[in-house]
Amino acid sequence: MSRRQFLALLLPLLAVITGFVVLWALERTGVPGAPAWDADFARYVRDRIGQEYVAGTGNRRQQQAAYFRALDAYVRSFDGYAAIVPPWEVERQREESSGRYTGIGVRIEPIPPKAGPVDSVLIAGVKPGGPAATAGVAVGDRIVAVDGRPMPEIVPDGLAAREAGDSPLQRAIRGMEGTPVGLRLRGKDGAERDVRVMRAEVDHGSVFGTRFLDRAKGVGYVRVSGFDSSTAKDLRAALEGLAKEGLESLVLDLRGNHGGLLDQAVLVANLFLDGGVVVKQRGRVERFTAIHRADPKETWDAKLPLAVLVDEGSASASEVLAGALRDYRRAVLVGERTWGKFLVQLVEEIPTDAGTAIFKRTTSIYETPLGTSYQRTPPDNPDDPLAGIPPDLLVRMPEKDRETLAEVFEEEIYADWDPAHVPKARDFIDPQIEAAKALLLGEAFCPALAS
Repeated sequence: MSRRQFLALLLPLLAVITGFVVLWALERTGVPGAPAWDADFARYVRDRIGQEYVAGTGNRRQQQAAYFRALDAYVRSFDGYAAIVPPWEVERQREESSGRYTGIGVRIEPIPPKAGPVDSVLIAGVKPGGPAATAGVAVGDRIVAVDGRPMPEIVPDGLAAREAGDSPLQRAIRGMEGTPVGLRLRGKDGAERDVRVMRAEVDHGSVFGTRFLDRAKGVGYVRVSGFDSSTAKDLRAALEGLAKEGLESLVLDLRGNHGGLLDQAVLVANLFLDGGVVVKQRGRVERFTAIHRADPKETWDAKLPLAVLVDEGSASASEVLAGALRDYRRAVLVGERTWGKFLVQLVEEIPTDAGTAIFKRTTSIYETPLGTSYQRTPPDNPDDPLAGIPPDLLVRMPEKDRETLAEVFEEEIYADWDPAHVPKARDFIDPQIEAAKALLLGEAFCPALAS
C-alpha cells in the first residue's frame, strides 16, 4: 500500500474519531447545545421491549402513543412548559391557539360525574348567528342522539369520561367544515325532534363581560380571558361600543388569563400605548431574541384612565400586557401578584409517520420594557416570593369567594351565548372590581402611585 493510499484511508477514520471525541468532550464539559442522548442505548431498550415485554406492546397506535409519551417526558423534564403533542391531539391545540373550532356553536353542560351510561346532555348555550342557532337549536334542548347514535352509546360511562377529561360527545359533533351532523333533540316540553346542522368555523371568543360598572360616570369593564387570534380585534370592538355610550375610564380584567399568543398581547397593549417597547425577548440563540414595539398608528386611546385586575392566574402573555402598562405608568394594577411565567415557547409542527405532531419548546425569556423579568424559579415552584408582577394596590380575594368568582366568569361566557341567561351569582360583590372602580373615580388612594 502506498503512502497516499494509507493516508486516504486514515484521514476519514481520524475525522470520525475526532468527531466522537469532540462530542464526548462537549458532554463532559457541559457546553450548551451538547447532545446528551445515547441513540444506541435508546434503540436497544426499544428493541428489547418490543421483542421481550411479557404483555406485548399492543397495536401500532398504542406503540406510537408510547413513543410520543416518552419524547414528551424528555422535553418536559427541562422546564415543564415544553411538550410533544401527538398528531391525534394537534387539532385541539390549534383550536386553543386560534380561538376557533369547526363545529356547530353550542356550549354543552359538562358530562354528569356518575358511573353508567349518559341518557342525554343539556345544551347550555347557543352561539348567536352560529350554525346551531340557524338550524333552530335552542338553549335548554337536550341532545339524545348524534347521527343516529344514542347518547348511551357515545358516552357509555359518564364518570370514566369525566375523570379522563374526555369529551366523546364533542368529538361526535365536530367534523369537517361544510359537512352535516344530525342531532336528535328533546325540547323543554319533552317532545323530540331531528335537526340537521352544517358544521362551520366557530369563534370561542376571549372578550367577555363588556359593561358599565358606573354608567353615569362612564366607568367601563371588559374581561380578557386569553389571547387568541382575534383578541385585539374583539377588544377594540368592545371598547368602541363602550365609547359610543360615554366611556370615561376602564377596568381591564386579566384575572385567570393564562396567556396565549404573544402578538395579540402586544396588539392589545398597543391599543393603550402610542409607541415604545412593549416587551423584550431574550434567547440563547440570536434568532429568538427580539424587541416588540407599539405602533402609534394602531393606538386606540393612549390617555384613557386604566385599572388592570391581576391575580395568580394571570400568566405569560397577560403578564406581558400588565408589565408594559405598568412600566409606562399607563395603568394601575389591582389585585394580587401574578404567576410569574416569563418564558417563551416556540410551537413547531413536525411531520411524522403518524401524522403532524407539535414540538413546543422554551426558547427565550420575556422582559418588561424596563428590562425586568418576573420569572418563577424553578418554573413550577409555588413558593418563589419574587415570582410574578406585584400589584400597585394589593386587594386579596377572600378564599370563600374564589369559587364564586370562577362561577361568575363561567356565567359571563354563558350570557354571551344566551341573552336570556340569568346569572346565579349576580349578587356577588367583587372586592377587586370595587377597589379598581374606586381608584378610577378618585374615591380611593393608592400609595404606589403617589410618587
